[in-house]
Amino acid sequence: MSIFSKIRGTIEQIFQIGLGGPQIKNNAGAVELRNSDDTDFTIVRGATPVGDNDLVTKAYLGDQLVTGSVRSVRLELNTDAVQESIKEIPANAVVLRARVNITTAYSAGTTITVGRTSNVTLLQATTDNLATVVGVYEVPQETLWGGTANVVEVNVDGTPLAGEGFVVVEYTQPDAYRPPFSSSVLSSLTPIGGQDSEDRTQNVHVSPTTEGVGLIVTNREILDKLDQLLSVNIEIRDLLLKIR
Repeated sequence: MSIFSKIRGTIEQIFQIGLGGPQIKNNAGAVELRNSDDTDFTIVRGATPVGDNDLVTKAYLGDQLVTGSVRSVRLELNTDAVQESIKEIPANAVVLRARVNITTAYSAGTTITVGRTSNVTLLQATTDNLATVVGVYEVPQETLWGGTANVVEVNVDGTPLAGEGFVVVEYTQPDAYRPPFSSSVLSSLTPIGGQDSEDRTQNVHVSPTTEGVGLIVTNREILDKLDQLLSVNIEIRDLLLKIR
């Protein structure tokens, strides 16, 4: 039978929940959640934070770090022909920078490319770095990583006998821009790859589609659509005035 008692507190510095269960401890004014033996901390679970003073869950923090933040993958290089990172770059990420740092010069004739399995020169081609000379070779960019997560692949060609370094790839998963237009209006806008060289220099906004493929919306197109909507509103107003 359960007993409920109105208790204000305890004079002890630690309070155990259940036989062999976790404990709540006062440590110099700080509240700690301890294991049953008070030898280590224990796991605390909770809901997604809402208020300014709510504690943050691991899942919530992970979401905040992924969307809009810049993260990186680092890969140590040796003389192996094909080398891959342990960590994957997530699907639909945008690579912002690829850096090859040669700390020990590779043997003559060695070349290095950086990319992914389906495109080994996606981030750096052989002309973007000089593997036989110590130095840092950096390529700023905005390269779409693709619709699937994948590791960074580095190809070291030329069968070198010596050489060391590392590769760092910086990427982000940008917040999506959603224009205030209906799907019928969006369908008339220019998809990626369809702009001419003049349009590519304009400010653009990227809107995700259901297939995960970006849609480029230029400022000029936005203004044109607004003009069209304004013209329709004027025509409706004039028509109403005639009816009256």
